[in-house]
Amino acid sequence: MALAVDQPAPKGPPVKAICDQSLRSIANTSHARMTPCIVRRGQIVIETMYYQNASSVGGTALAAYPEATIRLALSPRVEVFVDAPSDVAKSGNNGLGVFYFTHPGFGVKALLSSSSTFASSVSFETNPQLHALAHLSLIPVTDLTFTGSWMPRRSNLIFSAQAGAFWFRQRGMGHEQRTAATFAIGVTAPIMRKTWLTLQLRSFSEAAIHSSAQSSGTLSLQHEIGRNVLANLQLGTAFNAAGHSKAHYLGVGFTIRR
Repeated sequence: MALAVDQPAPKGPPVKAICDQSLRSIANTSHARMTPCIVRRGQIVIETMYYQNASSVGGTALAAYPEATIRLALSPRVEVFVDAPSDVAKSGNNGLGVFYFTHPGFGVKALLSSSSTFASSVSFETNPQLHALAHLSLIPVTDLTFTGSWMPRRSNLIFSAQAGAFWFRQRGMGHEQRTAATFAIGVTAPIMRKTWLTLQLRSFSEAAIHSSAQSSGTLSLQHEIGRNVLANLQLGTAFNAAGHSKAHYLGVGFTIRR
């Protein structure tokens, strides 16, 4: 009589981690940096974007390029990044243009936790990029953010949340400085092969000096072009006027891994 032999249970489909080192997991899906994942050691990730915005209240407009960020890992849990100077064109009085280069920014991000369903990080930067929906007269000084992403089991949706502080000055206000609390939530869903859609909602407790809070929303469409290039189309708008500004913007960018 043949003896019964216990067979190992069949393995289910592999569980994808939040930070699975795919380009989608590493890339920032909108002008707001909402991924907790860091780049792999030995690789360089370059993110660049061109965007134009305008304010339906203040009547000003701005274009910025290349909005380039270079990211490099120091260890499996720490990366540094540099925001290269961007060329900015801003509308001025009587149809005149204002042209200037932004200051370079320097930052560090540390991965706090990472599992198959949850990842979190903390980021700090000096001279951060001006948010695409921010008041055009702001001068960013530093920011500090905590970011977390969660993917329920047996789901392909990724939920993200972010909280932080943003220190800024403002042209025409001397050396006066303010700190705004920032909050954001987002959800990313696949809509077809190698294509994802992200919705983000963001709020600044103070949009400008002596102004009220301002909330905004952003839609981002991402598509992988091969393993090492991700294209990104973005559309965002502010929901309320604050500091004589209610901006909207359209941007297109790429994330490139080398």
